[in-house]
Amino acid sequence: MPFFYSISQFFFGFTAKHPSVIQMPNPEILESMVAEAAYYRANQRGFSVGNDLGDWLEAEKEIMERIALEN
Repeated sequence: MPFFYSISQFFFGFTAKHPSVIQMPNPEILESMVAEAAYYRANQRGFSVGNDLGDWLEAEKEIMERIALEN
């Protein structure tokens, strides 16, 4: 492990090989991906009332994690 780190690694935690910028899909595509994932989450719990926001937020988190892993 090198003793010296570049300024970008020290202050920002990234290198040219591992940039902190993630390529995001088109907003309409992103929204449809989240909507589909939220639908499947609601389906798994029998579409019970009262957790639609939770389904959406969890689906959004899941999709964002997938996008980050692909980049």
